[in-house]
Amino acid sequence: MTLITRSIGSSAEVAAADSRNNTLPQKYLRTGPNQSGGGLKITLLTHQRELDRKTNTGALALQLCGDLVERRVWARREPDRALLDSIERGEAALVYPTAESTPAPPEDFAQLILIDATWQEARKIYNHSPYLQTAPRVSLESAASSYRLRRNQPDGGLCTAECVIEILRSHGEDTAAERLEAAFMEFNLDPGLKADKGRHSPE
Repeated sequence: MTLITRSIGSSAEVAAADSRNNTLPQKYLRTGPNQSGGGLKITLLTHQRELDRKTNTGALALQLCGDLVERRVWARREPDRALLDSIERGEAALVYPTAESTPAPPEDFAQLILIDATWQEARKIYNHSPYLQTAPRVSLESAASSYRLRRNQPDGGLCTAECVIEILRSHGEDTAAERLEAAFMEFNLDPGLKADKGRHSPE
């Protein structure tokens, strides 16, 4: 894999990158985005390649969940400063598989970080990002994934949208969770999308 070293920093650059594949068909956007009143923030730390993958489910969360979900494109040598600060202050936790017997529940944190990538890419992002390794770890408990657009997914793995749905529910954001789940179910069965060989993000 070629490691990504370029940061997409400005809002204009992020918007331009998102527009490549994350402007979803209107059929997935039947209702307006949710605006959070409780302070929850879900940060998608996205691999550059996901911006060009039509099977990326983080785009659903971004467009349907309003200010509850944000995206930061991962850059190995230029990590996002705001994200670093949140981790250093103990405000943000990483949703990632852990061997700990008692990982923290998601509702203990107002900011949750999701690595939005294939499983292989997610492991490399984690291994090359010391700041993620210092973040508290959160584990999600849910039923098996129903995601069908990526092959060779490990047992217990959820795609990005499924993770976001579980986090929203844990924080009482049921309306946003139901909206995203309905769109995800339709997206997941879209006959125009073919399964690729990637394995989606942890948890």
